[in-house]
Amino acid sequence: MATIFINELAIKMHIGVPEWERRVRQTVLVDCEMRTDIQSAASAQDIAQTINYQTIVHELEALAMSKPYVLVESLIEDMADLIEKDFKPSWLSLKVTKPFAIANAAGVGVKIERGTR
Repeated sequence: MATIFINELAIKMHIGVPEWERRVRQTVLVDCEMRTDIQSAASAQDIAQTINYQTIVHELEALAMSKPYVLVESLIEDMADLIEKDFKPSWLSLKVTKPFAIANAAGVGVKIERGTR
């Protein structure tokens, strides 16, 4: 098994509890780790046999921009559902950070894990 990862994917989107936050695009940072078997893809050098992180990036960006989100919790659950359904990793760790959302903090957010590590 291997871990395919995406670090600090910056997505500009509408998100926030107060309505004024949802009127302006804010940057969220997405960190994603997915466990999967890469042996057949590596042997065949065939991207179709592994998790294509370029495709995940496009899908996560499209999801984040598809509607205004109120809660990071809603966004991260939708992202996890999408990854599990479309890419089927055996284990998934996902973290969404809102940089500088709270004074004196570099960022706040939510981290979840699904599946068996």
